[in-house]
Amino acid sequence: MRVKRECGNRLALPLAVPGALIRLAALAILLASCARPSPLIEASQVPEPKTPALRATEIVSTPTQAPESPAPSPLPPTATPASVPTQPAIPGERLVDDPAFVRLTALPNPGHRMWWATDFVLEVQAMDPDEPVVVSYLLTDPSGTPANPTASMETKGNDFVSGWEPGSQYYFYTQVGNQAQPAYAANPQYFPLPHYRTCLMVLGGRRSMYAVFLRENDAQITRVVLKGSPFQALDVPRLGSVTWQEQEGRFEVRSYGGPVEVALWVNATYQHDEVAGWGKPEYAANPKHYYLDHPAGRPSLGLFLLMIARYDRLGLIIGNESEGKVTAVALAGSHAWQQERVPNLAELTALIPRTPGAPAKVEVRAIGSSPVEVSHFGFDNSCWQWEVNGALPEYAPNPQSFALKHYTPAFLMVSRYGKAGIFLYNENDGQVGVLPVSLGGS
Repeated sequence: MRVKRECGNRLALPLAVPGALIRLAALAILLASCARPSPLIEASQVPEPKTPALRATEIVSTPTQAPESPAPSPLPPTATPASVPTQPAIPGERLVDDPAFVRLTALPNPGHRMWWATDFVLEVQAMDPDEPVVVSYLLTDPSGTPANPTASMETKGNDFVSGWEPGSQYYFYTQVGNQAQPAYAANPQYFPLPHYRTCLMVLGGRRSMYAVFLRENDAQITRVVLKGSPFQALDVPRLGSVTWQEQEGRFEVRSYGGPVEVALWVNATYQHDEVAGWGKPEYAANPKHYYLDHPAGRPSLGLFLLMIARYDRLGLIIGNESEGKVTAVALAGSHAWQQERVPNLAELTALIPRTPGAPAKVEVRAIGSSPVEVSHFGFDNSCWQWEVNGALPEYAPNPQSFALKHYTPAFLMVSRYGKAGIFLYNENDGQVGVLPVSLGGS
């Protein structure tokens, strides 16, 4: 039979077994090649497992929600609420650090991402839950010049959205940490520090206050910080006195003999008068009383400026009124203006005219090669700024002279990169008195 012949063939089994093994090995190789990718595909085309990406609606950290009540510092629609960030990503510079009352911090604003197109944003934080901080913020206009000063001021309340463009000067008022009034409850709050314009921020309370003169240029902040205390009276020898009468909500100005000029700036309004004067019948009374009138619905007034003067004798009060309590920086120690010197910055010399009717002037001379920025604010809300020894052709001359205001007190500030001098002056009858407010800066 055929089968027997195959079985009987001694070479048939040895030949068949190797062939079968070869076919099985080939099949195994084929199956293995189908079961895993080639080494090249493993290295370049098979991705490693990854953490799933966040969806657009997911956030890593939840931002603080805007308060339901009106924000104390309304912001543009694209801005973050005023209560954020509570901890800025970039540490700031402490300008005022009073753990019992208030902290004022200048926060760098690279790329102008924090609400305003300013290199710095100011953070005001009330430190005592029982002591709200009244913030009064005055910004002079950088476009006013000595030849064409800005002559008006806009009051803005607590609307900090607009008003930073040149062309006017502005006065803002708000409170920080006042839980009794939702519009003022947020703590901390934020304010822009505009570029190249002189500002005065007063942080006031019932027991303490700070007056902070500020100016930013080339991302450097110049500041002068004055600390005040509860005010009772100011005495200027050979001139007169100022006393706060809390029950009546008024100041009493008393002359020691001769005429006393009185200048009062309240809520961007200027009042000028005399006590024991003889120029007009209404000047004759001695003493006289001056009230701090509140805008409707505001229990705290905020900033006020009060000067008494006659020729070389001046007294100044930079004050804050909160709920009937007055805190203030009270200054005396004036003299006839001859020459004032701000170390390593400038000399300021009074130029008294010999021609009747010609204005008194001040000559500003830069010490060294650096420019000197000059800014001027009158109690009548006029302001201007200029440079001496500066880069522009009109700024280049050194020295330069500037006319002083007649019969109206004013601040004159010279500054540059942390150095500053601030002076209050008053001119009448060709005599100029000056009261150095600060000869330092930082």
